[in-house]
Amino acid sequence: TLIILNGFGQQLQSLKMSGISFLQKETRTFLASCMTNVLRVVHLNGFRTIDGEDIKGIFANAPNLEEASFEDCTQVNVVRFEARSLRRLSFARCVCLTGIHVSNLSLLENLDISNCRSLEAVNFNELITKSNLKNLLSINMGFCSKVTTVDISDKNPMPCLESMDLEGCTSLISVKLTHVPNLSVIKNNHLYKLHSI
Repeated sequence: TLIILNGFGQQLQSLKMSGISFLQKETRTFLASCMTNVLRVVHLNGFRTIDGEDIKGIFANAPNLEEASFEDCTQVNVVRFEARSLRRLSFARCVCLTGIHVSNLSLLENLDISNCRSLEAVNFNELITKSNLKNLLSINMGFCSKVTTVDISDKNPMPCLESMDLEGCTSLISVKLTHVPNLSVIKNNHLYKLHSI
């Protein structure tokens, strides 16, 4: 598959791969190098050895990505990348993920960080306050068990937000939603510590 990618990399617009548990570092570096600014969609789900540096390289080589999915990538710890065109992003079930550091997600519409049970509360708060999520339509953060607060206010308004999944966020104490005029669906089961919403 990677030999074929090398031949078609310049015109590749979508790459979806899953179930490849283990790739050596050289192979992962080669995979990222096959991606170009033509690529719009990348799904690399279930890659047990992919890490934050690999993801940073993917976004650096393919800056026009609109959709990215790294579900079940269980070795991903911290990710830092630029993604000015991204509309859909999933790190679902990345159980070792502690932080997502992206400065501008202004076009993002869908964010799935469900079952990221290692995601630190301070890093989650940084994500929702500093990433410019003004076009976000839905966020699934179910079972992010370390998140303690959700605060969407005038400093980080989300006027387009329609749905939010908070189910199983067992450490969640406070939810403040003052600048979400279109929010119509909140899934909030199993929030044992929640004091206010």
